[in-house]
Amino acid sequence: MLHLPLYNWMEEHANKGASSMRVENTEMAFSMIVSGAGIGVISNFYGDVSPELVRIFPEPVVYTTGWIVYHETARGSAKVRTVVEMLAAYLEERKHSLSGRQG
Repeated sequence: MLHLPLYNWMEEHANKGASSMRVENTEMAFSMIVSGAGIGVISNFYGDVSPELVRIFPEPVVYTTGWIVYHETARGSAKVRTVVEMLAAYLEERKHSLSGRQG
């Protein structure tokens, strides 16, 4: 996942002389930040619901896109269409909190 914009942003803003740590996944990053190991960039749905963390930047530093994907042979399936519609409605209802924007 090193090709994602988040990692480019972190490399551009990192203090090259400071010690740093890289972890393999969001859960590990969250655990390290919460334990006091330092600062980091994590998804807002982890950070914004964690009272022990403080947001530094008021706006998200990077964005990503999600896709609802299913095999083309399931395109006509009423069951798949129902799940896709429910998931799309769920995400639409929560788009503000998922956007990472405050306020």
